[in-house]
Amino acid sequence: MIEILKMSAFLLVVCAITAAALAFTDGITKERIAANQLKVEEEARKAVLGDLKYEKTASRKIPLGESEAEVFECFDASGAKVAVVLKGEGKGFGGKVEFILGANPKGEILGIRVISHNETPGLGTKVMSEGFLAQFKGLKGRETAIKKEDPAGRIDAITGVTVSSRAISRGVKGLLELVKDEFGK
Repeated sequence: MIEILKMSAFLLVVCAITAAALAFTDGITKERIAANQLKVEEEARKAVLGDLKYEKTASRKIPLGESEAEVFECFDASGAKVAVVLKGEGKGFGGKVEFILGANPKGEILGIRVISHNETPGLGTKVMSEGFLAQFKGLKGRETAIKKEDPAGRIDAITGVTVSSRAISRGVKGLLELVKDEFGK
């Protein structure tokens, strides 16, 4: 009986030390992780705009379902809006797939970059490839659907990664509705 109490007390001490170490590590790294995430998003915003020339940007929040989306607006020298950049997400096989999308006033996609995912390493991460994401460039509306699911669709899903392909396709389609509202078309 005393031996069981000793082992239990030892286990309690080990667990307490481990929990304290994890809490300490979380406290130290939380700000760095948040800063790195902001850097990834900023780099993705620049990447989806490609060589588009703009003078200034502004950001604001808009309602998106039960949450909010941040819209980054890009303006030319005359003050005309030349592009918007939005952060979206879709439900992939391994969970949420987050991406950044840039679009022009015509509602055409300028570019897409995946910024966060929990997809299966190797196979599931193929949706992050330039080959897959480049299919979206210049498309709008229903054209962003998977070919097999919609006759108007122009996106080829990646074999074996249909759920993840569909996650991005549907997420993009939802964001393009917001783009249409942003440009009033």
